[in-house]
Amino acid sequence: MITTIEQRIEALERQNRRLKLVGGAILGMVVLALAAGQATSNKAEPPVPKGRVIEAEKYVLRDKNGIARAVLSIADGAAGLTIYDEDGKRRVNLKASKKSSSLALRDSDERLLAGMGASKNGSSCVLLDTKGKQRIALRIEHGDPFLRLNDRSGKTRASMWLSKDRPSLAMIDKNEETRLSMNVQKRGPAIRLWDTNGERRISLETDKNGSSFHLNDATGKDRMRMSVRESGTNISLADGKGRMRLSMVVLPNSGPGLVLLDRTEQSRMNLFVADGGTSGITLLGNNGQGQAHMFVVKDGPGLSLQDKKNDVIWKAPQD
Repeated sequence: MITTIEQRIEALERQNRRLKLVGGAILGMVVLALAAGQATSNKAEPPVPKGRVIEAEKYVLRDKNGIARAVLSIADGAAGLTIYDEDGKRRVNLKASKKSSSLALRDSDERLLAGMGASKNGSSCVLLDTKGKQRIALRIEHGDPFLRLNDRSGKTRASMWLSKDRPSLAMIDKNEETRLSMNVQKRGPAIRLWDTNGERRISLETDKNGSSFHLNDATGKDRMRMSVRESGTNISLADGKGRMRLSMVVLPNSGPGLVLLDRTEQSRMNLFVADGGTSGITLLGNNGQGQAHMFVVKDGPGLSLQDKKNDVIWKAPQD
């Protein structure tokens, strides 16, 4: 019995020694781990980056009263920014997509008053009144600028554009008919006026050779022309079919003259005064054949008649 008890005590002591060894080892491991953790905690942390990225499909910015003042979102592939006033009314809209971008400005009643847009074909800017009528429009299309002014009903009343280095201005009536236009063409500037039926009635043009003025009738036919050129000064009158019937001219190296023409616009009577003091009247037959000349020269008056071949058949005074 005593031997058995001693054997049990010895076994318990051996077990106790093993537990101490294991416990000491575990304690040593814990101490090492704590020491390592302490060393790690004493090391400087990496610097926090200044810029941060926040990703989302919609952001809402609210004021201290909880009213949304700005909303940034993406819808149907387009990014948009909407800014609201303190009453929660839309005031600014900014939108961008693959095909276009736009900016809209609104008043306190959310009425659209101004807008800008850009696309592949060009850009535009519009101003509207409080009734939603477009009053001013400016656009650039295919590289050419265009400005349009509208009345209170939204109808265009004036426009200005530049096309292929050709500046133009148009004034339009309430029926949207052009009544006046001004432009500078390659050959020179021009002014034109139209009536209520869209017929051109007055034209004023100038080029490197001179200037001209035209008056047209209700059918648009040219009835009177005035011109000043290097070849002389001229005033011409036409009949109802636009055929020239009378012409008054002052030549640079001669004097004034008056020409009357028939329905085929052939000259039939000429009245002239030369700088040398000679004056006269010439009457012509059909196609300019057969002539009668009455004239006054330095030596006195004279008269001559010619046949169809323009040969003199009679004259006075006789040689």
